[in-house]
Amino acid sequence: MSIRSLVFAIIVVPSFAFAQYNAIVSEVALTMDPQMPHPGDTVSLTVQGLIRPDTRVNWSIDGKPVFQSTGPILTMTAGPLGTETEIDAVLQTDTGPQVASATIRPTELDLLWSSDSYVPPFFGGRALPSAGSSIRAEAVPRFKKGSTVISSSDLVYSWKRNDATLSTASGRGRSHAVFPAPVLFGSDVIAVDVASLDGTLHAHAETQIRSVDTHLSVYQDHPLFGVLFNAALDAQFSSPDKELSLIAVPYYATQGVLYHWGVNGAEAAPSPKTPARFTLHATEPSSADISLSLSSEWNPFEAASRVWHIDLLHSSQR
Repeated sequence: MSIRSLVFAIIVVPSFAFAQYNAIVSEVALTMDPQMPHPGDTVSLTVQGLIRPDTRVNWSIDGKPVFQSTGPILTMTAGPLGTETEIDAVLQTDTGPQVASATIRPTELDLLWSSDSYVPPFFGGRALPSAGSSIRAEAVPRFKKGSTVISSSDLVYSWKRNDATLSTASGRGRSHAVFPAPVLFGSDVIAVDVASLDGTLHAHAETQIRSVDTHLSVYQDHPLFGVLFNAALDAQFSSPDKELSLIAVPYYATQGVLYHWGVNGAEAAPSPKTPARFTLHATEPSSADISLSLSSEWNPFEAASRVWHIDLLHSSQR
């Protein structure tokens, strides 16, 4: 989840700033690239309108003349948070002097998100959404007027999902929203627009979120070292012992998961208290194909299955 280089998930999306610009007269106007720069961005302002290619443009920034550019394009750097930069372009047209103006007010906005799908304790990544799970998105704006930081509760939030406004999730102080995850194999674009109460400061952020399949892994539950989360079992696994306890971890699964274990094609009972646990025991060196499939009490999209070939070698001396 962010928009900047944040891990929560974070996944990576850029922060944006809002820049307001209005032409004083209708014959000429200023356009900006990028249209919404954030602090420190290089911004190109271009005069557009009914002007000749050789028209001289007198630029000024905060009332001070800019001498390095007399053409229709001015390049500058957006200021830090809390600043207002006024740009004026004065030019001669067939109808006399014309003025176009712009005001740049940088803001920053991060958009973070996470899912309520399952990941094991101390998992180092983000819980990714699978079909049937939910997504919680959090807008983290940084708005300033001068040296005054505007509280996130004093901002107005407008949330969208695939360009559809979510009115029930939007409003003053509504910095977070909860969405259903995208459908199976699908993706959604989550966007938020943030504005100050007086409408002078704005920011926009969006991110594309894709649903993922449940990823099923199995780990050895070692009698001395506990669950060995550092090494998931490969499709073929050999153990020096005569008994092997396994723990299944359904990454990104939804709630209400049911575990269906099997041995050599026949149904096998898991641990009564812990359905994710299965113990394989052999009285002599042998091999077995251990299968596991998942379903859900309420989510029809929850499905995953794998098979492991396991050899119990009876070579340990415990």
